[in-house]
Amino acid sequence: MTTWTNADGLLVRFGADRAQTEFNDGGTSEDIRGLSIVIDSTNLPALADINGDRPSLPANAVIVDSFLVCNTAWTGTTPTLTIGLGNAAGSAIDADGIDAAVAVDSVQAAAGDVVANDGALVDKTASIGSAAAWVYAATGGTVTAGKSTLYLRYFVPQV
Repeated sequence: MTTWTNADGLLVRFGADRAQTEFNDGGTSEDIRGLSIVIDSTNLPALADINGDRPSLPANAVIVDSFLVCNTAWTGTTPTLTIGLGNAAGSAIDADGIDAAVAVDSVQAAAGDVVANDGALVDKTASIGSAAAWVYAATGGTVTAGKSTLYLRYFVPQV
């Protein structure tokens, strides 16, 4: 560590010795994190299946954005997909907080199709609440096939 003070009182630092700041110096205080979950029509993550070993969002997370990317085309008779969040007790936080009744046969009709989710918890104006949250999904209509990956980007405010 090499430092000295100039004649005018300025402390000069070199090497690994860094300046100390009293306030936020422009660094990032909320790191954006990501979570991805495969949603398979033959094995949907259900509200009743929530347990601690599945991927989850931490308490107070704020979802920045969310996308559904098709892996295998969704087919059936007017199939829809609703994606929500639930808590560790198996109760819904918001049953369609990620997206409601997505017409997957048209917007997830081929591998690579992308849908921007627009549920109430995806608009950056609310946190998921004071407990961790797990993703669950439900279908409507008749679903005969389909698999997509759900991507969530979020941050946890430093309070």
